[in-house]
Amino acid sequence: MRLPEGQLLRSQTVNSLESIFQDCIEESRTGYIEIEASGAVLEETTGRNIIVIERGIPRAAYQTGTGQTGREALEGIPDIGPYHIMLYQADKTEITGLTEKAELSLTLIIEQFIRDQSLAEELRERNNIESRSAANNDRLTASTTGNDGLSSFFEDESRIDKIQSDAREQAREQASEFGLENMIESTD
Repeated sequence: MRLPEGQLLRSQTVNSLESIFQDCIEESRTGYIEIEASGAVLEETTGRNIIVIERGIPRAAYQTGTGQTGREALEGIPDIGPYHIMLYQADKTEITGLTEKAELSLTLIIEQFIRDQSLAEELRERNNIESRSAANNDRLTASTTGNDGLSSFFEDESRIDKIQSDAREQAREQASEFGLENMIESTD
């Protein structure tokens, strides 16, 4: 995958990725974060770990050297730092291809990198708002183009898959809140 050029907003070493996610959500950033774990400089690693952000929400992850995406890309990033991060701002149109090819569950980011429960809740809430807004925009677009919204909805398998994925993620989160995570079957 080819990264958009983007505008470098920040380059720094941090002990936790929480601060960068906090900044992204507060500023509703769209772009990507390049992450290099401190030990990676000494190891023979190729490529970069990338997390794509859309309006403050982590949407995709991939590793440029291995081509791994999603969960597998995150496995290359240690749970604890220090990390050298570079935050880039990019237009939504520039990152759309990245998010479609390397989609990521927000739950994975929260489980691996977020210890602050208020930040985790803020990310979940923003994600839910963004999902509802996108669904409303899709309905509005369908109604203004004269398409039968219901039939076009059922014809779009990617939207149905996304809704099912979001529902599974929300069920896992709720099960975790009640200590029932071992009661949910994994479909990933």
